[in-house]
Amino acid sequence: MSVFQLVKLNNSMRIATLVMQQDEFGKFDTVSSTTILLSHLLPNQNFSIVKDEYGKPYFKPSIGKYLSISHTKNILTILLSNNNCGIDIQTFEPKVKAISTKFLSITELSFIDTSDEILHLTLCWAAKEAIYKWYGKKKVDFIKHIQLHEYQPDMLNKKGTLSSTFCLLNLHQEIKLEYLYTDEWVLVYTT
Repeated sequence: MSVFQLVKLNNSMRIATLVMQQDEFGKFDTVSSTTILLSHLLPNQNFSIVKDEYGKPYFKPSIGKYLSISHTKNILTILLSNNNCGIDIQTFEPKVKAISTKFLSITELSFIDTSDEILHLTLCWAAKEAIYKWYGKKKVDFIKHIQLHEYQPDMLNKKGTLSSTFCLLNLHQEIKLEYLYTDEWVLVYTT
């Protein structure tokens, strides 16, 4: 049995999440799962999902909405928005500590809470991935082009906000993100 959750964030943003089931070969069918989620998000609409030259998905024909898709292990999530958007979901893995210097600057590493290091690092990783998907093009250096502003995860509510600055070529933009997490995964999306 699949677990499905649809969250309406506001009039312009919705997130759908699905726990996927393995097929007879032990694989997860993300294409069928994406179709299922989109049928809940956009009932009675006729469209296809195609990718641009950089691999960013979009609707064809255009329906006036943007989407971002992410999956980790058996969890798939889709963000649907009236504006350009990015979403990322990550499970907690100890290996994030070993690779943290590949995606966080010295300044960003300085505000990581060592008492909940894996959580904080995973939140940062997912935030940068969501921003990368928001931008939608290649050649983004996570350390040089995406700077997270200092924050501490909300341990009580398991959700919160954070902000960042994205600078690449002529684009300089402040980006707000929201996050939520469980004991198994973290989800971060642009707002």
